[in-house]
Amino acid sequence: MLQRRQKYLWLTILNKIPTWDYLQRRCYSGPRFCMLCKTGEESTSHIFIHYPYAIQVWKDLNNWIGHPQLWIYNLMEEGLKAWFDTPVLKNFRVVPFITLWGLWLEKNKCIFEGTALPSFQTSWIISIV
Repeated sequence: MLQRRQKYLWLTILNKIPTWDYLQRRCYSGPRFCMLCKTGEESTSHIFIHYPYAIQVWKDLNNWIGHPQLWIYNLMEEGLKAWFDTPVLKNFRVVPFITLWGLWLEKNKCIFEGTALPSFQTSWIISIV
């Protein structure tokens, strides 16, 4: 299981997870829009950074660790770099990866199982850490 998560995280950072923008570059057909909000184009940055649910999750995590302005970037690479370059966060290195994994699982649960997104609470992530 750990290997599967590591592979997923690596693919996420490389922007190669199966979002609609990636699948269409590989000649798959389907909607370009986000299946959750129906407004934005589904891409890695939309799902993990710009989607309203993801924005709130990152804000909650930043407040929880005491750095409210840490994850305010438009690119995931910038956010991860800022996180790892902040010395006080050395004990929280795993948090962004758990967060990305959790956001991906919640997105897929909504789409494939028809569930609603949990409320804007990050207790499901904080409890893991």
